Amino acid sequence: MRWAARPRRPRSASTRRATPPVPRPFKFDSWEPGAETTVSAYDGYWGEQGQVQEVIFRVIGDTTARRQALESGSIDGYDLVAPADLGALEGAGYTLVNRDPFNILYLGMNQADPALADIRVRQAIAHAIDKEQLVTQVLPEGTTVASQFMPDSVIGFNSGVTTYEFDQEGAKALLAEAGYTEANPLTLTFNYPVNISRPYMPNPEQIFTNLQSQLQAVGIVLNPVSNEWGEYLDLIQGGSDHGIHLLGWTGDYNDPDNFVGTFFGAASNEWGFDNAELFSALTSARGLATEDEQDPAYQAVNEQIATFLPGVPLANPVPTLAFASRVSSYPASPVQDEVYNLIELTE
Repeated sequence: MRWAARPRRPRSASTRRATPPVPRPFKFDSWEPGAETTVSAYDGYWGEQGQVQEVIFRVIGDTTARRQALESGSIDGYDLVAPADLGALEGAGYTLVNRDPFNILYLGMNQADPALADIRVRQAIAHAIDKEQLVTQVLPEGTTVASQFMPDSVIGFNSGVTTYEFDQEGAKALLAEAGYTEANPLTLTFNYPVNISRPYMPNPEQIFTNLQSQLQAVGIVLNPVSNEWGEYLDLIQGGSDHGIHLLGWTGDYNDPDNFVGTFFGAASNEWGFDNAELFSALTSARGLATEDEQDPAYQAVNEQIATFLPGVPLANPVPTLAFASRVSSYPASPVQDEVYNLIELTE
């Protein structure tokens, strides 16, 4: 089976030595950095091996190139299908499989920018965004609007959290209160990545274009700045020279600290603020022993984040995989932990 995906990094030698060997369905064969990784069926596996004897992961960064590789038959499936390709692929008989969304797409606001340090400006930006329009027009079918920086399947999700409804006139009023008018408009840098697709951000250029038009509609002047993915992460996380920006996260495991703790557990260059009260609340919640204790603590944290408003949670996109018709069943995992001996083929 040939597969277009991002290869996982192998564990370090020291980690491998420290971990007792456990028989698994597949063994590592080869790795060509940035090109191809191969695993094959392990003869010593104790369970059902399944039909697939070899899996080749090919790195194909461009969404169009991945689709073309599937259509040409050079791969059997690929991850992170562009939303615009879903209808055509389904109509051509390819199999589409959705992962349950376990992610968050957000618009970050860097408070190192004096304008974004003003809560009225951050509230105005939140009110200027029509999340329903963004989800309907740009993101995959099944995507849900986000109200906080975690999906609703994680404990601590707060169903009564403060939200900022789409209100263009309210956004304009807040901007005017902060001193920004038609004669003296708010000007912000809008950073976004290009030539990349992520489970939480399948089409960043289209997401940017949609949000750009919404923010400009309330009088905000934007300076768009785009970067390739690696350079983009260095820019957003490595310094203060950025403004509002697109980013997100796919959870590693079902724990609230893996979301809000990852984002807001300490001061960082991405957000540009130092909120001792929030940091302390997250530290306290992280130390609680049971879910019964953690749930209300993290609900309170989510409300604290919502009122402080370091960014705007936008959506929980549905990642889609596409396969050749011979792949009749694929065990899609929300955290991309696929078990390849469970794949079923028709030939």
